[in-house]
Amino acid sequence: MTIKAERQRHYGNLDVVYWLEDPRAEVHYDDNLCQRTWAILPPPEEAVIPDWMHSISVDWSDGYSNEPEFKCLYNSGMDPHRFADEPIWRLSKTEIGYWRAYAADGRATQHKHSGTLTWNETLQQWETTQQDGYAKRHFPILMDPTSDPRFAAGPNGEPRNKVVLKGPWHTGMPNGYQPMSTKEYKADDAYGCYCFGLEVSLHLIANCFHALMPGYQLAVVRGYNKRISLQALKPTWDAPKTVWLRRQGKHQER
Repeated sequence: MTIKAERQRHYGNLDVVYWLEDPRAEVHYDDNLCQRTWAILPPPEEAVIPDWMHSISVDWSDGYSNEPEFKCLYNSGMDPHRFADEPIWRLSKTEIGYWRAYAADGRATQHKHSGTLTWNETLQQWETTQQDGYAKRHFPILMDPTSDPRFAAGPNGEPRNKVVLKGPWHTGMPNGYQPMSTKEYKADDAYGCYCFGLEVSLHLIANCFHALMPGYQLAVVRGYNKRISLQALKPTWDAPKTVWLRRQGKHQER
């Protein structure tokens, strides 16, 4: 049995396809085990890897019941977190206070700030009221000028799409994306810290995982909350980690 494919359009004009149907996939229904539906995801016919991606790895959280997490090293000088200088940000029209940016290669990020927006004539920028997120840090972003009349060019063609978010809050991305920790690749740096905050599309994860981690399998999982995610499988697992552990009556992998 297979599940029908679903397509959902997110803000930023980015189509996200959920892998819920594939003639090669065997779909499992584990209603008594985490209320999940899952299937092993076959490799894509062609995997496209973005220029900034150097390698991808998995933190298996051995010894704990936490789900595996994806990590990546990015090429020097190509920080995938840099969205501020790209005019691709949009303010959600259906969810109050969600400022989101979607890059064409599958990266995404967002801030939550529902304060008042005011135009600063002296600095030629929009500014929000001050809130307490990120230790009250300020985040300058460039809005898509076509996304809202306020951000369109002025009467003389001057740009009016710069916004400074003051103390916004971190929040998770919509369905179709999941987080990936990142670190700059340096040949002599074995202990540098990974950074969080980058969200990537399921397409991007699947492409990079299958191309850069051959020999490992990837499962597409729909949880009890209907959220879609991808989970890496160890060669010894025949199911996503949470399902595999519960089948064996384990709460932790030893």
